[in-house]
Amino acid sequence: MSTQPTPFDVDGFDDGFIEEPLAPEPPSAIPQPAPPAEPQPWERFVRQLGHRAAIAAFFVLLLSAGAILQRLALFWPMLLIAFVAGDLALLCGLISSFAQRCRPTRDFEPLGLIIFSVLLLIPTLTLVVLAKRDRLDAIVTAITGH
Repeated sequence: MSTQPTPFDVDGFDDGFIEEPLAPEPPSAIPQPAPPAEPQPWERFVRQLGHRAAIAAFFVLLLSAGAILQRLALFWPMLLIAFVAGDLALLCGLISSFAQRCRPTRDFEPLGLIIFSVLLLIPTLTLVVLAKRDRLDAIVTAITGH
């Protein structure tokens, strides 16, 4: 025993505490986090298909809105194409979101695709319903004034 009391000695009584620093564990014993798993090729394909379908739906929706304002009869097929493409984009976003749950790391790309697709489908579906009920003429007349 040492002559000087240590902070762990009470009245010179050695409690058996080892004052040596703990040896670090060898690197092989420390659990390493799993490397981030890359998306599978089919998942990247589904994600890219969803992005391209969403952009196509957006541009076709803009074209159909212009056709509606010009009172062209071509707006109906363009609205259906925009709706189907937006629906495909939403489906691809959902598939990609469910597929990424199997990986330890997450990214927010499928969530952004889902949100954009839903925001795209709202006006598309609204215009489809209004066109089916022949209400677009009244709306166009109210917007354009003639």
